[in-house]
Amino acid sequence: MFKLGGLRKRPVAPDAKDLRYKLQRPFKRALAGTDLEAGVAQLFETLPGVGLRLNLGGGARAEVIGGK
Repeated sequence: MFKLGGLRKRPVAPDAKDLRYKLQRPFKRALAGTDLEAGVAQLFETLPGVGLRLNLGGGARAEVIGGK
């Protein structure tokens, strides 16, 4: 699969820390200059041995909206 895919290096799952920053980046950009900007760091919670969890708190709901 490595040769067929033409990959330069062996594919490896992203580190949880790297993935957390990649997920936070769009939220930081969208909320820049608002009161909510400081809370972006707490949006994603690391669960040891499991991965990341979206931490909305306060009974808030998340909705996924797909583009066309």
